[in-house]
Amino acid sequence: MTDRDLDQAGILDPRLRKVYTAGADLFRAYAGGHFVARLLFPAPKRPYLETFWSFVLHVDGIVDNERADVEVRARRLDEWVRMFDAVLEGGPVPEITSEDQVEDLNLARAFVHTIRTWNLPSDHVRDHLDGQRAALTTTQYATEADFADYVEKVVLMPAVLVNRIFEGAGPESVEQCRQTITGFHRLDCLWDLKQDMALGRLYLPLDHLAKFDLDRPALEAQVSAGRLSTSLRDLIRFEIERARTHLARGRDWLKTVHPTSRQFLELDMGRFDAIADKLAEDDLAYFRGQRQRDDYFTSSMMARMWTAMSKAELVNQAALRDGYRVPDPAEATWDQV
Repeated sequence: MTDRDLDQAGILDPRLRKVYTAGADLFRAYAGGHFVARLLFPAPKRPYLETFWSFVLHVDGIVDNERADVEVRARRLDEWVRMFDAVLEGGPVPEITSEDQVEDLNLARAFVHTIRTWNLPSDHVRDHLDGQRAALTTTQYATEADFADYVEKVVLMPAVLVNRIFEGAGPESVEQCRQTITGFHRLDCLWDLKQDMALGRLYLPLDHLAKFDLDRPALEAQVSAGRLSTSLRDLIRFEIERARTHLARGRDWLKTVHPTSRQFLELDMGRFDAIADKLAEDDLAYFRGQRQRDDYFTSSMMARMWTAMSKAELVNQAALRDGYRVPDPAEATWDQV
């Protein structure tokens, strides 16, 4: 995040600039190469999106920290929730006793400010945090309904919130957002299937397996060995097509958001179309070999990224020339810089 971004967003209060900059540092640390995606948006919107994504990635990082046991992760999540609640409610913040809590406080202040500036419903945030707490101790989902509840809280609540910052218009935009992000997540679950199993987690509902005369031990044995039965091939193809159906239903999402948000969505949709193709190609070869490195799509999508950035720059400059503005920032609610 640059001073120019903060200036153009109207974030001039030194207290706010400090916490937004700290939140952006977290985003850079978590996002890696994906940090460049911020440049697809106009400068006035970047502080808010970076803060929002920092929140999502920070909570994910706590919940998915493989170096800590579940009890430690649960305590860290509770620390974050207490800090967020204190800042949101305007009460005294918990005593700061660690660098982790310094990060929590800065991010909570920036995120709550984003919530107030964009009028985001805080109950969606609480639903998301409740879902993440449940995910800490959940290693499988018995039914599609159980899986859908997890997706609703952990995946869709943040998506519906950020759709407001994308300036999605009306209920149609929300539904298109939900369809698209559900498709993204189902493909993510397939892409990470082997890795998740190694960590003791399975995100394919057990009742889906049962439809194809499979159970979890059979699935894990076949995927680990790279030897897929006809039943498992049919299950995987079913899951890929289900995800593609969601993507097709949400294809017009980018038409419902502000023009300055469309290049980002178009790029992400193209990335997941490529993931679906990669999963399905060569008779499901992806599931019969070693998991692809994460930079596979980084390299294959590089040309699209540069094209999207060029288009976004033109769209964003035109919008700013035409008077595009983000909401006026809310007031800071604490005293010290």
